[in-house]
Amino acid sequence: MAESMREVTRESAIDKYYALLDGPHPINALDVTDGNVRFLLDTPAATVHGRGRDDLAAYITGRNTEGLARTHHVLRRSRDNDLEFLLGEVREGGRPMGSFLAVVRETDDGTFDRYVCHFQTDLTDTADNVETKS
Repeated sequence: MAESMREVTRESAIDKYYALLDGPHPINALDVTDGNVRFLLDTPAATVHGRGRDDLAAYITGRNTEGLARTHHVLRRSRDNDLEFLLGEVREGGRPMGSFLAVVRETDDGTFDRYVCHFQTDLTDTADNVETKS
């Protein structure tokens, strides 16, 4: 059975990844990826996929985020063993720029080796439309 957001109390690999990606040195996000990470990132501009940290590093360094206060905010999540499912927003300067759905497979050592993310800019009011259940 999947865990609810309230039941996931430890910081997951994807939380650490987003914190580093949103920080002053985004390339440090690679520290929480497995050396054989495989990923698919679907954005309005392109679909990017790769294998290994070198491919992910190329994506990270190629992102046009210079001067932007871009941050990832996880609004909802669920976990089933080693898989974590996320719904979130990307914000620039605190303003929602789009929504993402992601799934990550975490390894035993606390890194992740699979990452699939769909990001859409047409849906920018996700937080307003996600009801928190008590």
